[in-house]
Amino acid sequence: MNEIRLPGFHRRLAGDGYDCRLDYGLSLLAFLKGLDRTVRSGLWRDIEATLSRAGPIEETRLMTVADALEAARVHEVGAHSYNHELMGFESDDFFQKDIDRCSHFFRKWLNRALEIYAFPSGSYRPEQIEILRSKGVRTILTSVERYASRLDTLFPRFLLYGDSAAEVGLCALELPNSWQARIICVRKMG
Repeated sequence: MNEIRLPGFHRRLAGDGYDCRLDYGLSLLAFLKGLDRTVRSGLWRDIEATLSRAGPIEETRLMTVADALEAARVHEVGAHSYNHELMGFESDDFFQKDIDRCSHFFRKWLNRALEIYAFPSGSYRPEQIEILRSKGVRTILTSVERYASRLDTLFPRFLLYGDSAAEVGLCALELPNSWQARIICVRKMG
């Protein structure tokens, strides 16, 4: 089996089926996200070695600048950080530099100010809210899974997961009102 063995990660791959591999991968992702970035980058050699034995990796197509500009014609567009680190673990200096890089990207490529920011995995410290506000960010999203109130100054967002557009659509329509939809949406997340 193509298991990745890392110090402190004790989960083992239960089988070779899709659901087993997905569950294992999501557990590994959660473990890695919880590590300090310097520790995580030090483990990367071991991860790359295992990945190279598994064969070619299909890359996921990301949005291009043209895609973002097209979306911005009808949707509000915001940043989700530049480095995607858990900001609650990062220094104010690191956070400010990350926001400055996002702002620069927005000005240069999207010809607009950065006004919306969503914390990666909802991880933040209260002082980072003030840093965002001081830089003109007016809409700040966390990962608290509830509907927003008109009185909110920090806005929640729902995290959805699905294997198809239809499954994600079901989750979006039903959450948090239906426990059946909730089970479908999180069944693969462990």
